[in-house]
Amino acid sequence: MFEPLYGARYCTLNVHLLLHLPRCVRELGPLWAYSCFPFESANGELTKLFHGTQSIDTQIVSSVNIVQLLPNMTQSIPENSPAKSILKKFLKNASERLKVTSKLDFDIYALGKGYSKLLPTDLFTKVRNIVGQVPSSLTFYSRVKLRNQIIHSKEYSRVQSRNSYTVKYLCSDGKVYYGSVKYFAVHTPSCNCNGTCPCQQKTIAFISRFNRVPNSLVINSGRHPNIAGVKLSYIHEISGNCNTTDVVCIRNILSLCVEISFSSDKSFICEFPNFLESD
Repeated sequence: MFEPLYGARYCTLNVHLLLHLPRCVRELGPLWAYSCFPFESANGELTKLFHGTQSIDTQIVSSVNIVQLLPNMTQSIPENSPAKSILKKFLKNASERLKVTSKLDFDIYALGKGYSKLLPTDLFTKVRNIVGQVPSSLTFYSRVKLRNQIIHSKEYSRVQSRNSYTVKYLCSDGKVYYGSVKYFAVHTPSCNCNGTCPCQQKTIAFISRFNRVPNSLVINSGRHPNIAGVKLSYIHEISGNCNTTDVVCIRNILSLCVEISFSSDKSFICEFPNFLESD
C-alpha cells in the first residue's frame, strides 16, 4: 500500500525493513527488548570524546580515562581552590542540575518553588480524609520527581509542547484510573512532636479523572472475528473528564502515560510498554 500512496521514490530501505518486523516480534519478542537505539545513543556520546581526525581511538581512551579520574581529582583538590567548584559543576549530570527544592519522602522530590492556593470545600474535605486532621499547612508545587520520573501538573505552564501530566494512578477505592494532574501539595501537620510521633507530612496529588470507555478497541463480530484473541490492554479510549477530582498520595501515581486526542470528545490513553527507551 505504501508505493501506491506515496510513490516508488519514497520506498526506502527503512520502509522495506518494516515488512520484517512481524517476524522479528514472533521470533524474538517485543521490539524494545533488542532495540538498537540505545547503542546509537551511545555512539553519539562517543563523538563527544574526540575532537580531531587523527588517532580517534587514542583520543577516546584518553577522554574516558580523564572522566573516570575526575572524582578522585576532585577529592584531592583543596576546598578553597577555585578548581574545586569548577570540577563539581562539571561532574553534575542533567538530573542533578534540576532545581530540587526539598525531599518530600523516599524517592519523592519537589521541583521548583512552593506556593499557596485556596482549595474548594469538596477538595478540602478529601485532603482531610487523607491526612487524618483538618489541613493546617498546605504547600503546593507544580512539578515533582517520583521514582526518577519528572511529573508535571497542568499548572506548570513553562512546557507547552509536551504532556507530562497524564498519569495512571491508584485511587482510595482500590481501583486504577487515568487522569491529568492538576497540582501537587505537601501537608505539614501542626504539632510540636519534632518528628517523634506518626503525624508526618503527607504528599498529595490532585488528579482530574478521565471518563474511560469500557468497550474494547479490537472489533470482534461475526464479520470480523478476533480469531487471534488480540487484546490491547495498554490502550484505553476516554471521552473527556468525568468531573471528578481525586485526591491521592503522590506515591499512588503508578506511571506516566501518553494522551492522544483526535477531537474534543474522543481521546486515547496509551501506557508505556517499557521505561528503558528514553524516546
